[in-house]
Amino acid sequence: QNTVNFYSLGAFAILVGLWSANDTLILQVFTQHPEIVRFVTYLCLMFIAFLPVSFMASATNYRKSILVPVLLILTGINFALTMTLSILGISDIRQMLPFSHINIAIAMGMTIYLMVRAVRRKTIDERFLHTTVIGMTAAVIGVAIDLLRFIIFPDSLFGTSLFTRVGVLIFIVLMGMHLMRERTRLAVEQGRAELMKKMAYTDGLTELANRAAFHDKEDEIRRNHTDCTVVQLDINFLKKVNDVYGHAEGDRHIITAANIIRDSFAAIGTAFRTGGDEFIVIAEKGGIPEVEQALARMEKAAAAYNAETRPPVPLQIAYGYAHYTTQADMLEAAEKLADERMYEKKRAMKAQS
Repeated sequence: QNTVNFYSLGAFAILVGLWSANDTLILQVFTQHPEIVRFVTYLCLMFIAFLPVSFMASATNYRKSILVPVLLILTGINFALTMTLSILGISDIRQMLPFSHINIAIAMGMTIYLMVRAVRRKTIDERFLHTTVIGMTAAVIGVAIDLLRFIIFPDSLFGTSLFTRVGVLIFIVLMGMHLMRERTRLAVEQGRAELMKKMAYTDGLTELANRAAFHDKEDEIRRNHTDCTVVQLDINFLKKVNDVYGHAEGDRHIITAANIIRDSFAAIGTAFRTGGDEFIVIAEKGGIPEVEQALARMEKAAAAYNAETRPPVPLQIAYGYAHYTTQADMLEAAEKLADERMYEKKRAMKAQS
């Protein structure tokens, strides 16, 4: 809709500008061909009537209206008749101006009808409707005044497009203000939507992707038939940390583990927090060797944290992994196998402690 609306509006503004430039004599001075400038001016006047009607029809959601094709046909007839009579030497283009004036008058009537219809039926957004009606009314009044001035005082030295320029300027300024408001509103709505999406798919404590995001990732892997390695991870002794040292210390434990997991696997996959002390990594890049390298980085980072920070309970992250191949495995089977291996690792680590 916006493409139709504002292409028409832009073309209308250009034609009005070219037509109005004739009053300043600037084009004649630069081109040194006043006859060409006059010809272009009359052409602008022929086609200028169609564009505001096209704009209003699309702006008021009335594209199926017969008004636009009717006016387009009248414009085509006017152009063909004027050019034919001019080429044959039967009539000068200036003498054919009344036909362009009639088309403009018809277009003004159509525009007024479309505005009244939109006001009555409330077919578009109220703010846009008010802006369009006020702006188009200013343009219509300006065109009407200049049209009457030209008919009553055809040889006036005072420019024939003054009031049209003013009316169209008001219209374009109002449309520009509306577009800026709409752009701001859409930017705010888009930002709000992105924030809501982030909140829906992000764990509030660790800022990792959450369980909902993990389920979406599972669906994506199945849909795209992607091979990957599933890594199940679990924080050891978190219940002890919470019970003995409080949930604030437990949260620090979880956040630290999440940061270490995310940083260790960032190059090969995505980390998800799927439960209180549970994490899953979907590693889509590389294979088992790359996963083992990431796990080595994770264990090294956890050891460094324990040595530097000396938490009351050392941070331990148990893990297990399994490779998933779309042609041979079920994703759930790979997840279950990784989980079983993680619990084996967990028991072994606790036994060593």
